[in-house]
Amino acid sequence: MKSLPPPPEGLPIYRVKAAKIPDVSRQIFPPNFVILFDNEIRPIGLFNHFTLTFGVRRKNLYKSWANTQRSYADDMAVWGMFCHFNNVDILAPSREDLVNFRATLEEAVSPQTGKRYDEDTKSRRMGSVISLYRFAFREGWVSKPVVAADDTASTVAYQGYPVQQSSAPSDLIIHGSPLGEKVSFIPSEHRKLIYLHLGPDTMDTTVAPSRDRTAAEWAATTGMRVEEIASITLLDILNLDRARTGATNNAVSYDIRGKRSKLRVVMVPIHLIDVSLRYIRTTRAEIVDRLALIDPKRQPSAALFLNGMSANNRDVGNAATKDTLSRAFTRAVIKAGLLRDEARYAFDNNGNQIETGGVFELQTQHVAMYTIHDERHSFAINTYWQLKRSGNPDPWKTVSALLGHATLSTTVDTYGQHMPLYEAAISDALAGKMRGYDVGGRHG
Repeated sequence: MKSLPPPPEGLPIYRVKAAKIPDVSRQIFPPNFVILFDNEIRPIGLFNHFTLTFGVRRKNLYKSWANTQRSYADDMAVWGMFCHFNNVDILAPSREDLVNFRATLEEAVSPQTGKRYDEDTKSRRMGSVISLYRFAFREGWVSKPVVAADDTASTVAYQGYPVQQSSAPSDLIIHGSPLGEKVSFIPSEHRKLIYLHLGPDTMDTTVAPSRDRTAAEWAATTGMRVEEIASITLLDILNLDRARTGATNNAVSYDIRGKRSKLRVVMVPIHLIDVSLRYIRTTRAEIVDRLALIDPKRQPSAALFLNGMSANNRDVGNAATKDTLSRAFTRAVIKAGLLRDEARYAFDNNGNQIETGGVFELQTQHVAMYTIHDERHSFAINTYWQLKRSGNPDPWKTVSALLGHATLSTTVDTYGQHMPLYEAAISDALAGKMRGYDVGGRHG
């Protein structure tokens, strides 16, 4: 691997995408596959084979395999750094080493955010390491099981995908938050401020819709996750346009694959189909034209949302990633002045936590009040109240189906506690929020 640059100083694990390594086999490793190396630029075979098996081969029919594999690679890198700094042999860890890793995760602080890792991140990372060593024993990487097969507790899964059917050891597994993910509701007056910084009003047919505002409206009016929105294709929109012919409602059903590659139906308002078509004919067409000038041999991505005119020549015409869409929304929230204070641990220039008198220092930072994922939460809460007020006897069931949750209890646990809190904020703007999306009529 002489073609690789030296790893950053002091970093024991080195992450490189396969596309940046000239002599790697494209038949084995897709271009976006993250390969892990040690600090002497030697591939870490166990980690790479594990993430190839569970991150790619078991997800190869689903568009988001790259996100899954990258997250597995991140988990392996964290475990690898723990092993490096604690003199643990990756191919011969003890059960006690895994227990110590669990304790470290419980107290760890992210240098990127300055906050302790959330319960779901810790749970995922511990589950990945447990699955790693079950895989390692089955495949002959280790001579004896690190995690006994007869341990009893919860099933280990990653992003909802069952990476290991046997149960996890109860003293190792970290359970996710019992109340579900953090929920923030975006009031209509805040949404108006945010959308001013995302692009022109999509109701104004005299101007071209922007990518970022159109993507945000997909989240707000369908409840789709940002990774699902990034996976929408040009063909999807053309098919939706055909499907609305003769539609008796103000929305058209759309089949998507969400978490666990699970197929579900979302309802797309006809207004949103119109906006997406105008985006294709204007903003997206300009991007395609620019790409043709830059490199006539390159074809634009089939994705609906593309990297636009402000992207560098290398990225123009490529699919906009979920991170790109998320960052655009967060920037708009900040420009709108919608901030909140958040206490975070302080780090010095070398990445070490600052400690004074045996206590780690905290600093207050201004952060965006909302993320694009909060549009999904707002959709869920708005839809619940709309269904309830229209007489739907079981609004939770409909909301759960539209969100693609695995169980009804997931929906109730996530949103139930917030309903009394947000009811007053919802009532004034509820009628206009869904842009004519007749949820009660379609699913009542």
